[in-house]
Amino acid sequence: MIKVCLISLYEDISSNGIRYLSSYLKSNGVAVNMIFMPADISDFCYKGKNDTKKEINILKNLLNQLSPDLIGIGVMANYFNRAVRITTEIKKDFDISVIYGGIHATMCPEECLEYADIVCVGEAEETMTELCKSKNNPDALRDIKGIYYKLGDKVKKNEIRPLEEDLDKYPFPDYSLTGDFLILNNKLERIQKNHMESLLPLHPFGVVTYRLMSSRGCPFSCTYCCNEALRQIYSGKGKYLRERSVKNVINEMLTVKNKFNIQAFRIMDDSFLHHSLEWFKEFNKLYKSSVNSPFSCLSSPGNVTVEKMKLLVDSGLRHIQIGLQSGSDRINFELYKRKISSEKTLAVLNIINSLNPKPKVDLDIIFDNPFESDLDKIQTIYFLCKINKMQNVLLACYSLVFYPKTQIYYKAIEEGIIHEKDRKKAYTQDFRKIKNTFLNNLCLGASLYKFSPKSVNFFLKYKVLYFPFLIAQKAISFIKKLLSFSRNVRRRKSKKLPLLSSTLITKTIFLDSKLEKT
Repeated sequence: MIKVCLISLYEDISSNGIRYLSSYLKSNGVAVNMIFMPADISDFCYKGKNDTKKEINILKNLLNQLSPDLIGIGVMANYFNRAVRITTEIKKDFDISVIYGGIHATMCPEECLEYADIVCVGEAEETMTELCKSKNNPDALRDIKGIYYKLGDKVKKNEIRPLEEDLDKYPFPDYSLTGDFLILNNKLERIQKNHMESLLPLHPFGVVTYRLMSSRGCPFSCTYCCNEALRQIYSGKGKYLRERSVKNVINEMLTVKNKFNIQAFRIMDDSFLHHSLEWFKEFNKLYKSSVNSPFSCLSSPGNVTVEKMKLLVDSGLRHIQIGLQSGSDRINFELYKRKISSEKTLAVLNIINSLNPKPKVDLDIIFDNPFESDLDKIQTIYFLCKINKMQNVLLACYSLVFYPKTQIYYKAIEEGIIHEKDRKKAYTQDFRKIKNTFLNNLCLGASLYKFSPKSVNFFLKYKVLYFPFLIAQKAISFIKKLLSFSRNVRRRKSKKLPLLSSTLITKTIFLDSKLEKT
């Protein structure tokens, strides 16, 4: 029996991609071990930190014990450099084929082949199964759809595999905990149930949260996202947006809830509300009667209706992530190719705000877009003034990244904003840090301090007064936290007020977690 090791380099141990793959390979008689090397994305992806020598040696010793025939590594753009470093270290001591899979491998297979022996282009279940059955025989590679591979000095590009429409055929992600390993903090451990509580995501409820997907693909083709490029890659290869049955989704939830201490769910579909109203009616009935836990989802405003939202809130929806991206219809329509007006998004937020209970909302906005004019940015600020009474809405701020092969990436090259030779800068750009500009600050301030249009107009006219205002607000916030801290100490009848920690002080600074220092 061929043996495969699948390595995850992502922040936590959810890693649905390799877990789906592991389950399917096991169901086809392949021996699989999963190795998780979770790491802080900021340190490893943006600051260039390397895995320690001890952790690399632990990995090598483990691979030596497991003796796999094939090593698979999941790769996203922000993890590419780390994947390259791990691959380079593996190849120093092992003559084992390394295959890359995932979004970045599909988008940029030629680049990945500079380091990997084989690249899986597209969804990997059937491709990897065929590859394993061929026992990685070089003569058999030419007949396996969905791979790029090296043959001497040449790159062979096989035809991409058609998309599977019956998603229910795939086993649930592999949480069997048989032969799974964790390399973290210079230690090797076998993954056990207790790791679920410490290493599964907590966002957005602050409790152990299981992530899953009820579909594959996306109904939209936004220019900053990979989905438009993937549509082109899969052109003529079947339906791009596919969904699982409600019963299949519910059964996955029940399986993990009964096995682990799962307290909430986060449905990671690009736009969960694309499902039909009938789908949600069935989901409502089954979820309430069996799962009955709070859950979160992502959605485009274009898929939201009153009927769907009422059903979801009744089911247990307590958090939703909605994409505004820009308050400027020109930017959304012409640049991002999102045919969703700001008025439509406002109407959707009003729908959500009218529900009982009101789900919390993360409203996505893209900053640092060089194609935006100041007027476009100001329109976003005015939009935020319209929702300043919605206490359940928080901003989710992202700095625009020109990921290779996206439409906006090509537009930026065409207009001389970036150059092809600089594309790898996207792999280390922290999309969570926005630039420290006046309009960015004003946008964040409009949300945090609930500005009216008159307040915005005042600060646009008297810009010099805005930063003193922020400093004053920070000082007030600091004093309030200090007084609250002091009251809590007195309540505990403490004899001595302890020194404030740097963490407490840092948390009072409004912009520290959002703005890049200049």
